[in-house]
Amino acid sequence: MRIIRGLLVLITIIVIVSILDRLLIKKYGNKKKIRFWTEVNEYILDKDLIYGGAISKYSRFVSKEFIENVTTNSLGYRDHEFGKKSTDTYRILTVGDSFTFGHGIENNNETYPKKLEKYLNMKGKKVEVFNVAVRGYSPDQEYRQIVNKLLFLEPDMIIWNFSDLGDLHNTVAHNGDWPTPSLYDVGFSRLIPLDARANWLYVGRYIKERLPTFMRDSNLINFCIYYASQTHLFTRKPNIPDDALTDWAVRKLNLQIEDVKKRTDKRNIILIIAVIPYPYKFSPSIANSKDDDVFANFFSGLRKREIMVISIQDVIMSKGVKPRDLYYAVDYHPNRLGTSMFANVVGEAVFEKVR
Repeated sequence: MRIIRGLLVLITIIVIVSILDRLLIKKYGNKKKIRFWTEVNEYILDKDLIYGGAISKYSRFVSKEFIENVTTNSLGYRDHEFGKKSTDTYRILTVGDSFTFGHGIENNNETYPKKLEKYLNMKGKKVEVFNVAVRGYSPDQEYRQIVNKLLFLEPDMIIWNFSDLGDLHNTVAHNGDWPTPSLYDVGFSRLIPLDARANWLYVGRYIKERLPTFMRDSNLINFCIYYASQTHLFTRKPNIPDDALTDWAVRKLNLQIEDVKKRTDKRNIILIIAVIPYPYKFSPSIANSKDDDVFANFFSGLRKREIMVISIQDVIMSKGVKPRDLYYAVDYHPNRLGTSMFANVVGEAVFEKVR
């Protein structure tokens, strides 16, 4: 009898899901084809950071523009094992998103962090540069990653890379088109930590991992996750006007960088902020946008507080390089020439600070 009851319950669930699927498709369109980037095996859930890189994993991606091979270490980063720090080697950690990670770059040795390592060593320094960037990370995730995980790896320098002006847009997400994970709110000039498990990305993958296969990719489940990603409750962004939201985002970034600076100073770690430009930044219509002005003022403010900021865009423009040659034609990420240029610019800037 128990088996029969179980089968009846299962059949009832399948029928209900199928009916709801059809109703939702008829009313709202098909969401079955929507795939969230955390669904792929490159990522694992992280209750502190929402998600992280899969541990000791190999993955391969082929597009019309590039072939990408990714092998992660036991910490989930696209690099070899860190090992114990040598007393005569200077350790640099490069934090960031897909631009630093090396999206579209065939192997880790061709990414900007590893080319930076090569540049500094060729100039006579003895350094190791570790690529600890995670594709898709927001500034909130990078801040929490630095504070909770990276300071304990004994770096001598941390280069925190911002993908300008993508990071401000992603943090604000005025139109809800890229609901970047938010892990902090701001109140009375202090950061208010938020639970990573209450974010739509974490909840969505957590549920899918525990559902039977026939429900996992159903229109009903994808519909629920998609619309959760458009709500303030699950993106954890305040429901305030755009202008106030921009101010909120900038205040949050300021507080995060100030906190990291205090923590690194206590440990005699040098903090560098490097600004990697989006290809759109070289378009006059984007370069003169309101958000661009806000971000430019933000970085100017950091310099006034004696935080070193490297504007890769300014150096590129001064050298007369054609910016569009540094990026893929269709994909907006830097190509191998771009990663070489970024590594050289950052290497020149930090050379004197590397002991």
